[in-house]
Amino acid sequence: MARKEARETKDYFNVLADGKFHINVPEGTEGAVTRTYKTSTGEEGSKLEKVYESLSGKINSVELYEGDYGKNIILNMEDEDGPFAASFGCSSNFGEDVLKKILNVDMEKDVDLVPFSFLGKNGKNVKGVNIYQGGAREDENKVFSYFHDYNPDTKETTIKNGYPKAPTPKKGKVISSDEWKLYFATARLFMIDKVEEKFPQEGESDDKDF
Repeated sequence: MARKEARETKDYFNVLADGKFHINVPEGTEGAVTRTYKTSTGEEGSKLEKVYESLSGKINSVELYEGDYGKNIILNMEDEDGPFAASFGCSSNFGEDVLKKILNVDMEKDVDLVPFSFLGKNGKNVKGVNIYQGGAREDENKVFSYFHDYNPDTKETTIKNGYPKAPTPKKGKVISSDEWKLYFATARLFMIDKVEEKFPQEGESDDKDF
């Protein structure tokens, strides 16, 4: 993706529920669309944005940033038009998918980031971010999870590299929703710690316009 608009500061792209990258732009920007939204308090608002299906470039650094709505994983990138950043909420499906895969990314190669959001066969939403390196956007060029192995023959997934094991039900009982929430939060914090180990954080980040 080439972005030809001139800019003086780094662009920050965020993935929203539609599975696309959004960026705030000023009035008069060609190709911009207006998005309406509601805040957590029920207030309505609108933003003028440009929307992108994917982003491509080289990742220069990985940053964990505590924003107003929780922790974000930020991929500071660069392409032929200059620096930009892709930001994902760590507690979102998109952010968790990036946390799982970023440790397998070759930082010397360009990446294609392609978010997705669709309705699965079971009726549940399937969301994540495909990361490609080394060629066309084909399965053989996908970056897969550092913490999981998937066997296409048995359709089973096994964990690795210390990823927390899922809770097991006690005899005669089922795993409660609270137990699942605790497990997923624990697993997410584990991945964040591992990412911070590989990509040491350099102090506090500048304010981000998310």
